[in-house]
Amino acid sequence: MSSTNMPVCQYCGRCNFRSQHGLTKHLERGQCHEQHMKEMEARNFRPTTRGTGGSPRNRERPRTHDAPAAPLKADADFLEFHDLDEDELAPVAMDIDDHLGAPEWSHEDDSGDDEDFLYGMRRGGKNSPASSYDSEAPAPKEPPEPPDPGQVDTNPGPNTWIRDQFREYVQGHVGNFLPFTKAEITAIKLLDVLKLKKAPLNAYRDLMEWHLRESGKLCDCEDLKDAPELYTGRNTLLERLNKRYNMEKLKPCTKKIKLPVSGSVINQTLHYTPAVIQGLLTDPRLKDADCLFYDDDPLAGPPESHTYIADLNTGKAYRETYKVLKIDPSKNEQLLPLVLYIDGSAVTHFHDMEIIQVKVGLGILNRETRTKECAWGILGYIEKIHESGGKGDEMWEDGQHMDLLDDLEYVIDSDDEDTKPPEELPGIGTDNKQDFHAQVLSILQGLITLIATGIIWDLAWKGRLYKDVFWHIFVPYVKCDTQEADTLCSKYLARGRNVAQLCRYCHCPTEETDDHLHKCKYKTVGQVKKLVDAHDLPGLRAMSQAHLLNAFYHLRMSLANARGIHGGCPMDMLHAFQLGIFKYVRETFFAWIGPQRAESINALSKKYCDRFSRQSDRSIPPCRFSKGIQAGGLMGKEFRGVLLVLLAVLHSTGGRKIIRGAKHQTKKSEVEIRDWAFCMSSS
Repeated sequence: MSSTNMPVCQYCGRCNFRSQHGLTKHLERGQCHEQHMKEMEARNFRPTTRGTGGSPRNRERPRTHDAPAAPLKADADFLEFHDLDEDELAPVAMDIDDHLGAPEWSHEDDSGDDEDFLYGMRRGGKNSPASSYDSEAPAPKEPPEPPDPGQVDTNPGPNTWIRDQFREYVQGHVGNFLPFTKAEITAIKLLDVLKLKKAPLNAYRDLMEWHLRESGKLCDCEDLKDAPELYTGRNTLLERLNKRYNMEKLKPCTKKIKLPVSGSVINQTLHYTPAVIQGLLTDPRLKDADCLFYDDDPLAGPPESHTYIADLNTGKAYRETYKVLKIDPSKNEQLLPLVLYIDGSAVTHFHDMEIIQVKVGLGILNRETRTKECAWGILGYIEKIHESGGKGDEMWEDGQHMDLLDDLEYVIDSDDEDTKPPEELPGIGTDNKQDFHAQVLSILQGLITLIATGIIWDLAWKGRLYKDVFWHIFVPYVKCDTQEADTLCSKYLARGRNVAQLCRYCHCPTEETDDHLHKCKYKTVGQVKKLVDAHDLPGLRAMSQAHLLNAFYHLRMSLANARGIHGGCPMDMLHAFQLGIFKYVRETFFAWIGPQRAESINALSKKYCDRFSRQSDRSIPPCRFSKGIQAGGLMGKEFRGVLLVLLAVLHSTGGRKIIRGAKHQTKKSEVEIRDWAFCMSSS
């Protein structure tokens, strides 16, 4: 390539770019970025691509003394931009009709100062708060103060930030916030409707502009910024709500980390743990009736003896931990259980992408309340690392591509914070689950600190304020499914015949897992940690445990025993029962009766499915299976209906006749049939 065709920066004269992509990146993020942007602004350059939030509504409007452009078709532009049909827009329009169809209010009583202020906003002058009519792009503002690295509190005493910050917020809230205007109320209702309808994030601005133009409140020659009394931008409204409801500290932050096994560098998304706990303690949706306190006293401890097991505070984990920590109610001390919830969710069916959230919930709430979304706060997110990711990066670096070299030169010349070296997380071994535990440990650093120090809080309960309550924290259990539970316990995920132990709770050998009389010897944190510290791979293999640093060994879990996380992952209903025991019962039953009788039973079950489908009793599970009950991919909740249909077949005359068998078949006795019927009914 000749030197005349090489890209050159017109500001600094640099001409050693290997591609046009390198010059573009230099102008976007390099030392000439500010000079380049000033020149673009001088040319009245405004991007209109979709990637920057642009749309036909964001293009420049003609000034009043210029010839107006051809009018835009509002409905066609909006539907085409969002790839929608008119029928899809109808439900949203019906829901927001009550909010947006209100008559325009009068401003006859506005004072002269208010008129000057509004005129200044329209003109974009000194009194113009540009953020009140901002576009969907966020307005320039100071970033929120991020939490300390690792969220580690250097204060050796109990955490008082949660209490003191809320006190400061309450004192500063009085007299500093005006009631919502009609425009703000309408905007909040519209945001709620769009959230419920799962509309695109950028639909808010277009819907408001469409409404104002169709209702005649906005002329064709005006933009939304010309009507600040009618329109409040989405980002501006959210910022106001964040300050009004003390949500500033709940904003996510990112931390650049390097994983120990794969070597991948990721930006981990975290939330400030004390702010998450504060948000749960002050959530107005959680009422006094949702709490678990003995004798309606927040400081009362558990009784000496229990005659029943009901909720979390009646379990052995809570009662024994209370005794071991020697909680003294006379000193305003109390025990606060914090339940963790870890579960993955698939982003799409077309890619192997998964989002794993780490949530925390208050154990002082009853079981019914803990099923609500508002009872859980997010601590952070775990990124799924693919094995081919690190290899692909190595191949990309070895290839010495031009884009890579331009990126490296930019990193060397730039002083951006993103170029700082990542925090290297601790880990051992070569198991990929070590990366998972390293991310979990990074997320739980704030919670580990709170467990070590405790927190001081002013608890409001039934009209009374209990000041300076000292809460000792522990984690009674982690709510997760079977695969996550095995990963948290650092157990092998495989369940083949060559695996020494299948159970994550005890040392039961694989060949004895079907013995219901087996005496279990539970796994403890000390046993596994001793083998990991000694790098005893044969000993870990004999226990089916992975060689890695377990993140949950740093948490204070139930002090009723030494099992820790190995006893803190209770089984879940979906995998343990619906896709476990219920599915095994069906497969074992059809294997017992044989293939010929199984085909007849399956045909008879279709008739029962048709009749069970026509009933109004909602307590009966769905029982309609078009392909029968013997095979087919069924969801976990459908196996209850499968067992119900089998129970009806076993009690029918035709079903018993088929199972007893013909002359040339092995006979099945009535006792065996009654045993199977009892098994179905007890399941």
